[in-house]
Amino acid sequence: MSEREYHYVMTIQYRQGLAAGQIGLATLEGTITAREGATRQELYRDVYNHVREQAGLEGQAWVMFFSLGRNDLS
Repeated sequence: MSEREYHYVMTIQYRQGLAAGQIGLATLEGTITAREGATRQELYRDVYNHVREQAGLEGQAWVMFFSLGRNDLS
């Protein structure tokens, strides 16, 4: 079984509070290990859910930026 490590950067926008016009932004980066046969879409969804969790969000967030690339430089 082959696994690869990827580096990601994701910026999300979300509603902050109940008042209209209050929005928050969060950018996180890190690494994720892809199992053999994983798709880019699966990794995107895993990263999206992780970033929402780290930002303490329960509701929807809008992705403003996403980058995913192999973590090794060789």
